[in-house]
Amino acid sequence: MFSSPLVSIIIPCYNYGKFLGEALDSIQSQTYDQWECIIVNDGSTDNTEEVALRYVNKDKRFSYFFHENSGHSATRNRAVELSRGEYIQFLDADDMLQPNKLKLQVALLEENRGIGLIYSDVLSFESDDINDRKFTLFHQPEHFPPSGNGDDLIKAIMIDNLFLPGCVLMRKQMYDDAGGNWKKFYGFEDWEFWFRTAYTHWQFYHDAREGTRLLRRHHNNNTSFNGSKMWAVKRQVRKEILDVFTSMHTQGKLNFSTAFIAEIIKEHKKRLAIESVVYHFVYGNIIGGISGVIAHALITKRPFFALYDAAHFLKERIKVKRKLAARAEQRRVED
Repeated sequence: MFSSPLVSIIIPCYNYGKFLGEALDSIQSQTYDQWECIIVNDGSTDNTEEVALRYVNKDKRFSYFFHENSGHSATRNRAVELSRGEYIQFLDADDMLQPNKLKLQVALLEENRGIGLIYSDVLSFESDDINDRKFTLFHQPEHFPPSGNGDDLIKAIMIDNLFLPGCVLMRKQMYDDAGGNWKKFYGFEDWEFWFRTAYTHWQFYHDAREGTRLLRRHHNNNTSFNGSKMWAVKRQVRKEILDVFTSMHTQGKLNFSTAFIAEIIKEHKKRLAIESVVYHFVYGNIIGGISGVIAHALITKRPFFALYDAAHFLKERIKVKRKLAARAEQRRVED
C-alpha cells in the first residue's frame, strides 16, 4: 500500500472566471483527497477572485493569490513557488480533470520510482451547456513512444508539442531537475519546458486509462486560434530549443552519442527552415518565405520538395487572405 503524498494542483487564471468554477469542481470531485489547489489570479478584470474565494472559504485545500498581470508562464511559476506537494498537477482554468486522475496516477508514480512524468489523453468538447457536450478523444500520434526516456523521447518531442499541461502529473523533483521556470512563449511555453524535462534521467509514461483524462474546452479565446502568432512563436521556440540543446552539448551536459546530437541539431534546423516557409508564405513576408525555401533545400538537399512546399503554402496564403476578407466584409455588413 502506498503512502498518500501531497499533490499540488497549479491553476493560473486570467479572465476565465466563467470557466473556473467547473475546473475547481473537477478537483473537488477527485477520488484522491491529499491535494492542495493553488489558484493565482493574473490580474483579471472579471469575477475570477469572487469565484476562487467562494471555494477557498468552503475548502481550505484551496488557496488564492493575486498578482499584477504578468502572463501565463509567470503566473504558473508563481503558483509552483507557493506549492508544497511532492507531485505537481497542472490545470488551465478553462479545463477539467476526470475524477480518478490523481488516485490512479499517484499510485503509479509511487510504485514506479523511475517515472517522473505521467501524461494523459485528452477529451475535447465545445459546448458550455453541461447537458449538451460531445467529447472527442485525442489519440497520441503513432510516432510518439507511449513511455520511456532517452533518444526516442527526444526525437518525438522535437517534432512538436504532443501533450497539454493539464495532461501532466509529475514529480516536483523532476520539475526542479529540469530547471523549473516556464518561459514566456505564447501557446508554446509547455513545449519548451517538456523538451527540457526530456534531458533528465526521468522516464515519461503515457497513461491511456479511462478516468485519468484531461477534459479540454475549445472556445474562441484558446491561444491556438491565432494562426499567425502561433507560427511566429513556434519558430521562436524551435530556435530556443535548438540554442539550449547546442549549448548543453558544448558544455558536455548531454548524455547522448555525438552522432545522435548531430542528427537532432540537423533535424531542428530542417524543421526551423520549413516552419519559416510556412509562416512567411502563409502569414508573413514572401521574401522571408523564399529565404526559408533556400535554407530548406540546402539542409535537406531536396530542392524539388522545397519548391513543392512553397507552392502549397502560397495556396494556403490565398485561402487565409480570402477568409480574412470574408470576415471583414461580414463585420462591415453587420455594422
